[in-house]
Amino acid sequence: MPDCPGSVELAYWTRPEERGRGIASRAAHAVTLWAHHALDATRAWLEINPRNEPSLRLAQHVGYHFEQRLLRHCRDWSSEDAEHDSWHDCLI
Repeated sequence: MPDCPGSVELAYWTRPEERGRGIASRAAHAVTLWAHHALDATRAWLEINPRNEPSLRLAQHVGYHFEQRLLRHCRDWSSEDAEHDSWHDCLI
């Protein structure tokens, strides 16, 4: 997802029955390289729930480095209405 000139946000998700096979790692690595080369993005970044250990491991495995923790930045999407939803911290 383009963020601003030279910056893109990457998001990934894998079906539960396909997890643990390296699919997301290979895809995240490939898309990150593509963003840098094809889009000339100097920065590719992620927003990860600090409690999502598999996603944190994947990000580190692919080569991402954590910059900051944003408090109550990411929506849980447990409710259609943002005002009635819950929010969690995100690691950038």
